[in-house]
Amino acid sequence: LFHAPDVCEAKKIAFSVSYDEMAMEVATTEQTRDPYIFIKAGEMIQLLSKGVPLEDAARALEDEVFSEIVPVNLLCSNEKTFERRRKRLSNPKILRAIELLTKCSVYLSGKVACIIGSYKGLNDAKDIVTSCFENIHPVFEIRKLIVKKKLEKDCVEGSWERFIPQPKKTHSKQKVSRRPRGGMPADIKPRKEDLQRETGEYYLRGENIRRDEERE
Repeated sequence: LFHAPDVCEAKKIAFSVSYDEMAMEVATTEQTRDPYIFIKAGEMIQLLSKGVPLEDAARALEDEVFSEIVPVNLLCSNEKTFERRRKRLSNPKILRAIELLTKCSVYLSGKVACIIGSYKGLNDAKDIVTSCFENIHPVFEIRKLIVKKKLEKDCVEGSWERFIPQPKKTHSKQKVSRRPRGGMPADIKPRKEDLQRETGEYYLRGENIRRDEERE
């Protein structure tokens, strides 16, 4: 933060830090000519508060550079799932591939993801980040983005769905058929005695008739 005032001074805005209150402030000066630079300076402060290095956070002051802070913890149901998917995205090779394809830098800090780059690349990088925390591996989204960029160069017309790879589901839940509660099952096989009663063969034997009379 020692060089932050120099960075802001180059953009004609004032920067101050209060270590007692743990707060950072920006303000316009008499030399400020661009009113929107005040909003971009506020974005730089938010990035610094999330642990983004000053060199990268200062990029938010440029005209064609945008930033966004995505609360990725809201995309997961529990803490263990969040940590597992966050570890999946924090792979340096994955982050480097995202940076090369989208021209955007992704920083994971706590329960948020900070993205800095161009407007179009920002949307592509955000899709990869959110898809990762929705249980879609970032490798699949990176492959999709590579194919889309190749199709844009070749100027392919029509739908691109047949060219874009789709992730395959590796885990399939098996449905367990359960008998409905209440009542008797419909597929009860009749006993031998019941079949003989229907045909009348049961009553041809005298001992069976006496047995029924004793029961009554």
